[in-house]
Amino acid sequence: MPPHQTPEDADVSSSKQRVDLIIFASHVIPVVPRNVVLSDHAIVIDNSRIVALLPRDEAHKLYVGTEERHLSNHIVTPGLVNLHTHSAMTLLRGLADDKPLCDWLMQDIWPTEGAFVGPEFIKAGMTHAVAEMLRCGTTCCNDMYFFPDQICEVLESTGFRGAVGQVVMEFPGPYGSGADDYLAKAKPNLEKYAPGCHDLITVTMAPHAPYTVSDKSLQQAYALAKEHKAR
Repeated sequence: MPPHQTPEDADVSSSKQRVDLIIFASHVIPVVPRNVVLSDHAIVIDNSRIVALLPRDEAHKLYVGTEERHLSNHIVTPGLVNLHTHSAMTLLRGLADDKPLCDWLMQDIWPTEGAFVGPEFIKAGMTHAVAEMLRCGTTCCNDMYFFPDQICEVLESTGFRGAVGQVVMEFPGPYGSGADDYLAKAKPNLEKYAPGCHDLITVTMAPHAPYTVSDKSLQQAYALAKEHKAR
């Protein structure tokens, strides 16, 4: 029996369900129900899953946490989702600003990517981007960039959630020689991260843009996604 614990305390503790973590917060904004702010509530987490969301007093009666956090002046919300990212490009931030899109791509971004982008660049840039996103409450992104293997590696190592697009372009880039090469390189990840196979990572097909992907390649990307039940 722990110091300062009475037999009565031990009996009460034994009647509670032990869980990994309980977050007690002054305010919680849930997904369901919508448009509701819950005051003095607790989020109960076990085996990496939220198992209960209930008033603070009820949580004290039903659960005991291996770890407990008390947030007395906080609002707890679901993680934010960034729906359009090329995360590793954080390393190119500020390279060329205030230019028309085509000039920006052809004169600055694509030449720089050809000179510097590789697996280590992607790992460093993705790690930096994940740190920035977590700092502002973002816990999931929809990403499309070169070297998706390295993107997935960073997501796994950081516990960050993501949809990882398999890029398709007609012309050579740092990761592939053309559309056929990009499509071929997409297959292993579509198989490895098939729907339901990974808790954090979903793989999608991500044709770059109408001006960089032919109709034929777009149809092939669609067929490949359909074959693997991906998006």
